[in-house]
Amino acid sequence: MYLITKTYVFNGNFLCLTEIAFRLNEIGARGGLELGNAVRNKEKLTPLDVDGNLFGETGRQELQSELKDSGRLKALGSLR
Repeated sequence: MYLITKTYVFNGNFLCLTEIAFRLNEIGARGGLELGNAVRNKEKLTPLDVDGNLFGETGRQELQSELKDSGRLKALGSLR
């Protein structure tokens, strides 16, 4: 719930955000989608580092799809 609350703050704010590093934070599929949605308008974001979380295969695919739909897929780093 903490990540979802934090991503709500990102929505519409911090347009100059250039980097997000949420590695190894045990973020699940829902949190990944919230994060993907929160970075939709962050055009300056280069690395979105969310490697090592608990998205699962479906969550990874949903996050990639969300970022692709918003044109932010290039910002996504590794998803192991």
